Amino acid sequence: MPLYHTHSLIAGLLSALFSGGSVILPPKYNVTLFWKDVLSEKCTWCTATPWFYSLLLKKVKETYPGKSGKLRFLRTCGAYM
Repeated sequence: MPLYHTHSLIAGLLSALFSGGSVILPPKYNVTLFWKDVLSEKCTWCTATPWFYSLLLKKVKETYPGKSGKLRFLRTCGAYM
């Protein structure tokens, strides 16, 4: 999510940094690289729009490597799920 949105700035960036976490900021939404990034960066949670999650579900057979690493929380805002 772009950092000029309140949700991204407060809930995505600042809350993670304030609690001692790290933040991975991919240059753009990329469904095909999502799981690679999750696994290589050892992500534990993600925040994205319902639109992006719907793309992940549509492309799950092509992009999901069969393991999700430590990913345990998905957060969303911007539209109804």
